[in-house]
Amino acid sequence: MSDDAVSDLPDDVIQRTPAWFKIRSGNVGGSQAESIYSTLKSGRESARRRDLRTRLSLERVLGHSMEPQDGYVSEDMQRGLDLEMEAVTALSEHIGLLIRPVGWIQDTSRRAGVSPDGIAMGAENDILVEVKAPRPANHLSALRLRGATGLDAIPPRNRSQLLHALAVSALPAIYFASFCPLFPEGLQLYSYLLTRESVSEELAVYSRKLDVFLSEVSDEESEVRRLMCETTKENNDG
Repeated sequence: MSDDAVSDLPDDVIQRTPAWFKIRSGNVGGSQAESIYSTLKSGRESARRRDLRTRLSLERVLGHSMEPQDGYVSEDMQRGLDLEMEAVTALSEHIGLLIRPVGWIQDTSRRAGVSPDGIAMGAENDILVEVKAPRPANHLSALRLRGATGLDAIPPRNRSQLLHALAVSALPAIYFASFCPLFPEGLQLYSYLLTRESVSEELAVYSRKLDVFLSEVSDEESEVRRLMCETTKENNDG
């Protein structure tokens, strides 16, 4: 993907604000990447994938986000919000790079984008950043991945999100970090630099699945618009 296929938002667009919800409306974001793979044991499409497709198609038709914006967050989400800056600071100090915030990176070649936790400003290339502040048990699982390479170095629950980030951006790599301040010093941070080159095959597979899903969203959007036109015509004729 070329650099001109990707754009990021001004720094004053803050994540989880009304402006942020509006801009990402109708797009597949990183937190939704897992849903694209979601299937039942029978191989049929899951309700999770189906519901995401319909929600995105309706967002495109209606022109606004249908994501909950009432401020509710789960315990895990709240912990992530509370510790995000501390986690970003810990990673920044560990890698020796300044990390700047970013609201949304849009893939202008398709209706997809990503809201990373920041961008590390490297000497040659900027690098995406995704930090997690998981439960202690999940952080320990991440620590057990030390020595692994490629996607094997990333906790399974986070792999789709990182592949999505690389797929919709032009950046060459993404830093993953798991942070838990409850652990002893030296074990509070686990980080890994996942490069585009190291996951080229997995990235190609994900990109194809993303394109298929986006095509389905467009088809469903067209169907909804057709139904709207038919209903309007019936009402006018009546």
